[in-house]
Amino acid sequence: MAVLCEHNFEVENPNNPGYSMTEVDLAAKLGMTIRKNLKTELFEIIKIKNKEVQYDNPDLMSIVRTANELEDANYLKVKCGSLCFKRKHKCYEWTCAFCGHIHRGSSTGIPKLVRCDSCRRKFDVYRTTIKYEITEVID
Repeated sequence: MAVLCEHNFEVENPNNPGYSMTEVDLAAKLGMTIRKNLKTELFEIIKIKNKEVQYDNPDLMSIVRTANELEDANYLKVKCGSLCFKRKHKCYEWTCAFCGHIHRGSSTGIPKLVRCDSCRRKFDVYRTTIKYEITEVID
């Protein structure tokens, strides 16, 4: 099951101005994708090949219902997921004990040992963790 969050459709695609960066492909046999037209504020199901709009609606839930009918499945669901930037969540920040490189993680938890991206050494995360909450989004 794929979870779609309408907040993730708000970022504009620099290669296709006026449309969302996020696109969700439907079953390959359909050759269609869901995107948001940021000018009209409509969610669209389009043909990937020619970008022709097949369905549009201002409500993501309606577009998802249509997509599920087209796919003959209940694969898509609308909900704010863990990656939604509007959602309040806990974040973790830890520093490499060897080189000081800062690592960040989300509410999914922190691993016990981490290999630093910078110096490639493993270190114990629990000794260097700072926990904080994101409570608002600054636009």
